[in-house]
Amino acid sequence: MSRIPSDLLERLANSTGYDRTLLLDQVMNNFGLTEADVMLEIASFRTNSTQTQTTIEAPTNESVQASQSIAPRFIDDLGALRAKYDPSESGIQNQAQVTQAIMCPACGAPLGIPEVRPIVVKCPSCLHEARYDS
Repeated sequence: MSRIPSDLLERLANSTGYDRTLLLDQVMNNFGLTEADVMLEIASFRTNSTQTQTTIEAPTNESVQASQSIAPRFIDDLGALRAKYDPSESGIQNQAQVTQAIMCPACGAPLGIPEVRPIVVKCPSCLHEARYDS
């Protein structure tokens, strides 16, 4: 059984960059674990989470089609988001197209998107796909 609560494991699994480093350090200090121990628990959490998700709903084209009825939860303040910086030409072009931000319906991660509709969005954190028509 995990010594780290599942909500903390989920936050660790979905965090990246400096946020993940800070959270990892906090968990290591609070629970008296090494980085290797925490990483093992994250891996175990992801495996269990993936198995549960697969059991509940196997990802298919039908599940993407069914998500058409889901309305996106928009984020009003784009300035509050910390977008990943990709210095490549394609990264700069992609970042220039971002005019809106939504919350991933599966994990709540912020996603920058263009205004193009219909659009299929794949969350980089949890790999959930959703199609939006409006």
